[in-house]
Formats: sequence, C-alpha cells, structure tokens
Amino acid sequence: MPKLYYNLPNGKSFAHVSRSCTSTLAAHALKDFFPHLHDQWKTEDNHAPQWYLPEMWANRLPKDCLVMVRNPIERLESLIARNGYTEDVVQFCLEVACRSAVTNREMSKHLSILRMYHIMPIDFIAENDSHFIKFPNVEEACNYLGLNYDPSIKKNTQRGEVIPLPTEHKRNLQDAMGIWEAL
Repeated sequence: MPKLYYNLPNGKSFAHVSRSCTSTLAAHALKDFFPHLHDQWKTEDNHAPQWYLPEMWANRLPKDCLVMVRNPIERLESLIARNGYTEDVVQFCLEVACRSAVTNREMSKHLSILRMYHIMPIDFIAENDSHFIKFPNVEEACNYLGLNYDPSIKKNTQRGEVIPLPTEHKRNLQDAMGIWEAL
C-alpha cells in the first residue's frame, strides 16, 4: 500500500498520520510557505488544511520524513470516534496491515485508499529511516520541519465519544505499540 506525505518547499516532508497533528502541521505549512492558500483555507474553513497541499503518494516515505507518533490505541480510539468507522472496517484494515485479510466486494468497493490509510497503524505508515517525534510535540515537529511554531494553531480537536478498543484491535497494534514505547 502506498504512503501519503507532504513535501515542503524547504526540502522537508511529513507523513500523513491521522489524529496525530497532521492538520496542525499542514496549517503551519500553509501559513509559512503558502500564505495565499492559508488565507483561502481560513476564509473557506470547510476543509482540513492538508486539503490545500499537494498529496504525495509513493511506495516509501522520503528519507528523514517526519512521522508524528501517537499512542496507537489512543490514536485509533480517537479516529473511530471522529469518523465513525465500523468495527468490521477497522478490523479488516488492521488485518491487512498485519498480514492479510478477507472481505467481501461490498466492503472493498466502499473503502478508499485514503480511508484505509487513515486506519493503518504507525508501523505500516513509517519507514526505518523516518524521523520520529512523539505526539503532541508540535513545537519540536515545527522546528524539525523549519516551520515557525504558532501555539495558537491547533486543528481537528477531538469530537465524538471515545470508546475503548476491543481486544482484537489491540492485538493488531502490538508492533505499533513497540514503536511508541521505544520513543
């Protein structure tokens, strides 16, 4: 499965990791590098800021690409609460990330590459040569990316009721938890 990331004009890049400051970093990037798009985003305010950045899709992230790492269980709980993903969709995506999964045509037609990517755990998103920063350290991430940190920029705060993950989902997050715990 391809990786999704954003290249900045200064040669830096950051991975799209849903519920781990992607929108906040994109808002910082718009403000610093694309002021006209920042103004458009602020005026329209009906899309996440990354909507205005060109999406890069590749089979690998660039070397030293920033990857924000959030506790995988908290991240997935937040993602499910925010987007209302059903348990069968989440389980399918986690099984694909671990090795393989079985589904029916109805589900596979319903799942977009972006929806699947949003659910994928960090061990599926990141590369060994990625630059890891622990969520929610936005200031450190901005410094690494060469962005001017603005503490007032906080996008996509939690909405929806966060419900604890079922045990089978947690089992599929063991490798991701290992990365989190190593940081």
